[in-house]
Amino acid sequence: MISAETGSRLTLEEIKTEKDLGVYFSSDLKWRTQCQHSAAKANSILGQLRQAFHAWNPQSFISLYTAFIGPHLEYATSVWNPHRRPDIRIIENIQRRATKKVGRIRDRSYQDRLAILNLTTLESRRSRGDLISHYKIANGLLDVNWLASTKLMSSIACHGPANAIRGPKKRLFVQLSNCPARTDFLNNRVASTWNNLVSPIVNAPSLNSFKARLDIHLARTNTTTT
Repeated sequence: MISAETGSRLTLEEIKTEKDLGVYFSSDLKWRTQCQHSAAKANSILGQLRQAFHAWNPQSFISLYTAFIGPHLEYATSVWNPHRRPDIRIIENIQRRATKKVGRIRDRSYQDRLAILNLTTLESRRSRGDLISHYKIANGLLDVNWLASTKLMSSIACHGPANAIRGPKKRLFVQLSNCPARTDFLNNRVASTWNNLVSPIVNAPSLNSFKARLDIHLARTNTTTT
């Protein structure tokens, strides 16, 4: 690059990662750096809380975890929701380690600890957050202008043409793309789950009613699968 002032040649620094509004964006459009930073922050706070509070019961854990640790693991995940298993484990391991601090359930399995503490995996939380974000966008509660209009979306639903004419009226279609990062974009990664929701949930008249109906559905689904 030539400087306009001096006419000399300047070498631009190559930047692999850039932080914007608290989220680390990498040149390869993967989320390893963001996951590592989020996990490091949450793990540091977990260490401080361990020094300040030596005996944890389920009630105190929930208060401390949701106030000081969870927000670092869930901030803006609609943007950076990781899709690679190693990155997912980086985040999930913090919650896994934190739940072991509750003495009376320390020796239980991770799923048992979550059930006792009335928590879900962070991966499930992110999926729920995606559905809520899409509901907000679809109902004009968030002012989002998509770069691609619905006319550019595939006319084939995520489960094939036969299913495109069944289910809720507000079906979400998958955008065809050869870019892995675009494939994992909010609209695409939420499409399958959204299209499997029943009409009373999708057509909920308010955000609060959508959340309530969605939580009931997810609780039933988790009970069925486990």
